[in-house]
Formats: sequence, structure tokens, C-alpha cells
Amino acid sequence: MNPYQYSPLLPKPNSVRLLRLRAGDKAEIRVQIYDYFIDSSRPTHEYEALSYVWGDASQTKRIIVEDRLGGSELGYLDITLNLHTALCRLRNPGLDRFLWVDAVCINQSDIKERDRQVQLMVKIYASATRVIVWLGEMANESDWVIKMIRNAARAAQRKLGVRVWPTPSKENERDQNLEKWRDAHTSKMLLAFLSRPWFRRVWVLQEVAAAQSILILCGREELPGQAFSRGLDNLQVLHNLQNARLKNQIQAIIYLIDWIIDPAHYSNLGILPLGELVDMFQVHEATDRRDKVYALLAMSSQDLERTFRVDYNIVWSVLFDRLVKSIFGNAVEVMTWNNRERALIRTEGGVLGRITGVERGCGFSMQTLHIKTRELWTCQSSTHAEETTRRRMAWTIECSVQNSANVIQADDILVYLRGAKYPSIIRLSYDHFKIIAAVARPQLFRIPAMDWDGNWEDFSELMPTTAKDLTLLWDWEWSE
Repeated sequence: MNPYQYSPLLPKPNSVRLLRLRAGDKAEIRVQIYDYFIDSSRPTHEYEALSYVWGDASQTKRIIVEDRLGGSELGYLDITLNLHTALCRLRNPGLDRFLWVDAVCINQSDIKERDRQVQLMVKIYASATRVIVWLGEMANESDWVIKMIRNAARAAQRKLGVRVWPTPSKENERDQNLEKWRDAHTSKMLLAFLSRPWFRRVWVLQEVAAAQSILILCGREELPGQAFSRGLDNLQVLHNLQNARLKNQIQAIIYLIDWIIDPAHYSNLGILPLGELVDMFQVHEATDRRDKVYALLAMSSQDLERTFRVDYNIVWSVLFDRLVKSIFGNAVEVMTWNNRERALIRTEGGVLGRITGVERGCGFSMQTLHIKTRELWTCQSSTHAEETTRRRMAWTIECSVQNSANVIQADDILVYLRGAKYPSIIRLSYDHFKIIAAVARPQLFRIPAMDWDGNWEDFSELMPTTAKDLTLLWDWEWSE
């Protein structure tokens, strides 16, 4: 039998392929591949989209592609072992199932097709009736961990007097004491579960954010997405996680699962500006570094079509250079490397103030910064007539910014960079300054001593106009 040969996609917008997973219970997986058109006027389409990790590309298994009419064999496709296991888990014994799976529905050897299909990812996942998350096979007592999270979610729902998923068959199971799950052995099992590769993958962010409904599968166990979020919250998992990188990755998933509850987000993600998304999600992983940018584009609230288009012919250093200039302005000098996720940035700017304290919100919510400013221009009424004088004074101000992957600390510095729309937060590290938050977009400025509230545009008028040369390192490979 020969390898399956893809036909070109239909020559019209929103054209994709769907996989028809044939019913059966034998070891051999048989599928049919259909051309499909996603009609934007329909809110949902009758297929499910799979969110998973490819796994080791050297470990593959073969699936058979059938003709859509007579069932004759058209060829085979080699897919990763993890995907093969997922299809075995999803296959029904007596009913075919329609799925969208990137490794099968996109001709991976056609770079131009890949570029076009990646731009449709949000539409593909948003149009599916459900997004199925495949975490992998059972290991390290993962079945017990999922039951624990499920019961914790039910306990949280009982406190609210609401149930939105099926009750357990065993009544005593739902009444188990949550405290016994917080011992050392449980923490170890839960940590192993949350350390699975899916939680670290950058592409899952938009797949989860776009989903209308989520079902999480691990081995034979399954759990609705909202139950997963509420269960972890009730178990205070994030509070007890010591690994900052893992904590950020799990926070991101919970944030996006909770965010999809609003139906207004089904067709248009528009979560935050790209710079803030990068600050939040830069610790997530991708086999191809370029995906750490491409995976966030459809989540951005900015119109970036002129600046960024998915193009896998562009090398990483060029793409990273474009990203830096889109955030900090075209006037900056940038040095990037193809084999590193870091940029050396030379620009001009000035210090707004030193951070003296941070009040953190929960998860990925806002945090309030207390900042001791440098001298700013302020107006003071004169005793003579209606004249006013301007003088320079230092003030303690408060401003709210989005949480970021890197933890903002006391003694970090709030700076404005010439050409950037919003200030940044930097930290002195040995002989250089490191960027902690590329975009510190203030939601509200307060000067308590003056009883003054305002936005960034108002506050920027008070800034000093002098600027000095700055050399900054933006390093995605480093995180706390």
C-alpha cells in the first residue's frame, strides 16, 4: 500500500478537511478524509476538534485512509503514537465520528497550505460543537486525580446550590473529605498530572480560548472543562504550587477556560494586545519557536494583519525582530538570534518610578503596583489672581496592570521607552537591565496625596521629557 496523497483544498475561503473516524473495535484505525466548508453564518458545525500533543515524531503508527464511497483503501498515513492512542480512545464501536485533527486534516508537507490553515485555527475550534482535550494514557494514578478534581468541583457547586454536570453514581463518593487529598502523596500525584506536556504547549491556549465546550480526556476518565477549573480552584492547587513556570501554565489554562463562558467570545477572541499576551504566555512551549508568536496572533485585540502573517518561510530571528518593533516602536535597534529566544534592545527612555509594593490578584487577574515616582510636573494654584505655577514633585502612585509570567517585585522599575505606546517594567540584573513586563498597560493611575485619578494618557502628560540611552535584554528563556 502506498502513502495517502492529499488533494488540494477547495479553492474558496474557510475550506478545511474533516476526518471521519470509522466505527470499530479492532486495532487497525480506518478513516475517511472529507473536504469541508466552514459557513461563518452558522455558530456551530457537526464536528469535534481535537486538542493534543503530537508527541515523539519518531514513534508512529499507521492508519488506513478509505475512499468515501466504496470503502476501498486509498493509502496510509503515519501518525504519532499519542495521536493513534487518542483516536483509539475516541472511536465508537458502532457509530462513525467526525473530527478535526491537525496532523491528518492539514497536508503537513505543503508549507503554503499550513500557513493558510494556521490562520483558520480559531475559526476551526470556535465552530466545533466541542473541543476534546487528550492528555494521554493513564499514568501515575491519573484516574484517581481526575476523580479527586471532579469531586472537588462538585463540592464547590454544592456550595453554590447548582449542578451543571451529572452526579456520581456513588453518593458517598461526592461527600469525601477534601482535606485528605492535600497530603504529600496526593500533591505528588497532582503535580505529575499537571506536568503533562499538553499544559505546556502554546497552541492549546487559542484552542481552549476558542472552544464553545471542552471535554478533558485522560485514559478512560473524562471531565468537563469547567469542572476541571472549579475543582482545581476548590483544592487551592495554584496556591500550593511552588514551581513558578508550571503555575503560570496552569493559570493560563484556567483563565481561558473561565473566559470562554461568555458567548460573546465565540467568534472573536480579542483577549488582550499582543504584547500583554506575550508577557503572560511566553513560558509556554512550542517545537517551532515561530509558533510562540503565531499561536497568539488570533488571541490579540489588535489588528496585526499588516505586521504579521503566518509564514513558515520566515526565520525566527526576523519574526522576533518584527515582534519587538511592533511593541517597542520601529526606532529601536534590535539584535536577535535564530537559536535563542532573546533580544537585545537599544532605545531611549526614562524612569517613571520605582515599584515599592505589589498587590496581586487571583490567577491572571489584574495586580496593583505601588510606585514611588521620580519628580513629575504638577500644577499648583497661586494666591495671586488665578495664576497657576508648575513645579516638580515626587509622588507615590498606584496603577493596575495585567499579571505577567515573570513576577513583578519591589525595586523593579517602571520606564517609558520612546516610540512605545505603554510603559515597561525592567529589573537591574548584574550589569544589564532585564525586561520583566514588555507592556505594563495601566488601567488606572491614582495619586492618593493629590486625590487624583486618571488614565495613562492623562498621566503621561506629567512625565519628564528627558530621555537617556537604554540597553535592555528581553529573555524568554529565563523565568522565575
